[in-house]
Amino acid sequence: MDLVAQIQDTELGPSLIERTGGIFTPFLEEKRAQITGHPKKSFKYGPTDRHQLDVYYPTNVEATAQVPVLFWIYGGGFVRGDRNLPAPRNLIYSNVGTYFAQRGFLTIIPDYRLAPGVQFPEPHKDVYDAVRWAVKNIPQEFPQAETEQIFLMGHSAGASHVITATLHAETAQAYSDIRPRIAGLCLFAGPYHPTNDFAPSVEAYWGGIEKAKENSALGLLHSASDEIISGLPPMVFLEAEREPEWLRGTRINLQRALRESRGIPDAPIILAKGHNHISPPACLQSGQGEEWAENVIQWIQGVLAKNAQK
Repeated sequence: MDLVAQIQDTELGPSLIERTGGIFTPFLEEKRAQITGHPKKSFKYGPTDRHQLDVYYPTNVEATAQVPVLFWIYGGGFVRGDRNLPAPRNLIYSNVGTYFAQRGFLTIIPDYRLAPGVQFPEPHKDVYDAVRWAVKNIPQEFPQAETEQIFLMGHSAGASHVITATLHAETAQAYSDIRPRIAGLCLFAGPYHPTNDFAPSVEAYWGGIEKAKENSALGLLHSASDEIISGLPPMVFLEAEREPEWLRGTRINLQRALRESRGIPDAPIILAKGHNHISPPACLQSGQGEEWAENVIQWIQGVLAKNAQK
């Protein structure tokens, strides 16, 4: 993690991605056999090449145990991203799936369609289509999977997809069978409303600043019905210690709106100490900087324990 701290520039861009990924690549290479050898299957959940997902199966679980289901929705500025990145970063995201599977979660990493090929709300509908596929098919693949309680963890643009899918009225109606199964949202450093700091993505994904204001998480929150608000699952916010200030600001503004305009108490915040925006997923299985993921697991276990008491 000392090498991450040496990267002074925290603004998002190719340099930060390459430099940060390069730090963890050697550590992940040492674990290549462990990561690539973990039980995993790939499936198609929709009509296009982007409608594919990887399922990482937990090992060493008791035959009678109920296994929680965790989705990881990666980022990429709405315009890039893949569940299987090209070399030399081709262990990133496989390391995420393996990490959580080794800790008892059936972990699913879906691809989704990207802007500008599609725009809002299509990518977040892909996320819910992947969940719907899992509800229908995973019990046959892995009967212990607890598909009544599914957790969605999104990073960066992935966090935006997760929360907008939850707040969008048309999506809530179209996926009324899925929404009650979402037991918790883990929102990691998403852009929750537009700013000039990521203007190209605003144009590519939302089609302009005014549409982005209306259909970002913050805009959807303000227009959401009481029924949607009352059905929100528990949330936890995550962010790296060295996030760009503009990105941190969108989280602050969303939490303020949740509290002041909708009466929802502040969700807990998990700080990924020493990390920048890129490093949290890259670090898993490296043996460095993994505390944030353990804190997420503790939060999920707390939600499951509360639900068991109902």
